[in-house]
Amino acid sequence: MKKEKKNKTVHNLPEFPLGYSIFTKIIVPVVLNMIKLESEILYFHSKNVASMSVSLSRALSTKPGSSIWLTPAHTELLKVAGFLHDIGKVAIPDGVIIKQEKLSNDEISLLKGHPIRGWEILTNNFSELLCSGIRSVFKDHICVAIGVGNGKKQITETAEENGWCEPCTSIIKELGLIVRHHHEVPDGTGYPDGLYGDQMTPLIKIISIADKICALTEERPYRLGAFPRESAIKKVLMDDYDWQMHSDEIAIMAEAAMLHFSKEKRPDEQYTVL
Repeated sequence: MKKEKKNKTVHNLPEFPLGYSIFTKIIVPVVLNMIKLESEILYFHSKNVASMSVSLSRALSTKPGSSIWLTPAHTELLKVAGFLHDIGKVAIPDGVIIKQEKLSNDEISLLKGHPIRGWEILTNNFSELLCSGIRSVFKDHICVAIGVGNGKKQITETAEENGWCEPCTSIIKELGLIVRHHHEVPDGTGYPDGLYGDQMTPLIKIISIADKICALTEERPYRLGAFPRESAIKKVLMDDYDWQMHSDEIAIMAEAAMLHFSKEKRPDEQYTVL
């Protein structure tokens, strides 16, 4: 019996015109440079998550059997979120990040606070974080300088003091939510907010899956060796998402993740660290 063909739908996601990808040409290199200066491990992981997120997004949006469809602009947003998802860790002492021994309860609590810290950085302090890297180059309004909004200073009242136009404010808000929730899982046991099921948007699910797969397959100072890639993919998808997503979508992501690992060149290589 043939499986019923599922229609692809966009799941209540904000629409960002692809032209706003120019936003990332300046934001991403500046922030990646900050992350690299903080931690080589974190820098490497952030690039891996961005690249894996793109692979999963494209596969789900194009393969038959998936009900998830993301526009190229959504995939671009996911890529940026992958680069920035662990930005909250820059506020955590190096001794905790690179510690080889077992973490204490206090250190675990500190580490688990990084999604909220990242969300706070993006939603409250992002322009301050970037001002030295961007405003020194562009004297005028940031969004005008990078060509967003057709050169019009569409300043909202809430964003005026930060110098962001309304489209950029929307992008930063959405990035902040993805960063805040990248450690959530559909059964409600994740953190910081214990989201359950479809409280996690497709963007959040993809970034969460990509983050876990990459973390398991990378060398880390606190464990001996990394998971085999196939085992890591199976563990993440079957343990956390098998009951909550269609089996076809699980299979599509598993195939996309393995194909991603086989590629020599990754999508994130277009970004040059300053």
